[in-house]
Amino acid sequence: GPTLIYQNDTAGQAGTGDLTFSDWSLATGDNVDIEDTLPSDLSPYRCVVLDINEGFLAGDAAALTTYLGQGGTVVALGEHAGGGFDAADSALNTMAGALGSHMTLDDTALDATGTAVTTNIESSSLTPGVSSVGYNYASSLTLAAPAQALLLSADGSYSLMGEEAVGGGTFIMSGDSNLASDNSYGVFSSNDNGTLIKDLCP
Repeated sequence: GPTLIYQNDTAGQAGTGDLTFSDWSLATGDNVDIEDTLPSDLSPYRCVVLDINEGFLAGDAAALTTYLGQGGTVVALGEHAGGGFDAADSALNTMAGALGSHMTLDDTALDATGTAVTTNIESSSLTPGVSSVGYNYASSLTLAAPAQALLLSADGSYSLMGEEAVGGGTFIMSGDSNLASDNSYGVFSSNDNGTLIKDLCP
């Protein structure tokens, strides 16, 4: 099935690739539906992506909780501190807590000197075939059990992406959106970002 990219009140910028996900669509082999409101029924979607949302609508937490209870996957894309992303990191942290996650974006600004490539991939059912992932200018994550890291930064100093079983489904949080959007600085063509996307949203 398709992926839902939820962009209500997003901090992403039009014209830069933040708001488009053609590489994601190619990776999964299915359509990407980009919406400003959550459909009443999320069950047809292979996963729901929260795209740097600075705020959420009444009922969003309940809809996502129901979706997770059906075994769905929710992917929260955060960003580095500053550049207008602070409100999004805060809103995503609040939503993660409402859903029952033990992960938070630290709202830090790391690896800011250009595209970074990490080979620090944690062994998981969500990372088969992934040996390198490109990203750009990220926030670190704080994880508490039972959440666990999927990706560490290029130098291994911080968690870049984590996952957790929540409410019967899977909640994933990333400290960078570039690794998933079309604003990817070409990392899909030279790294395993596409394989990672397909693993996260099988």
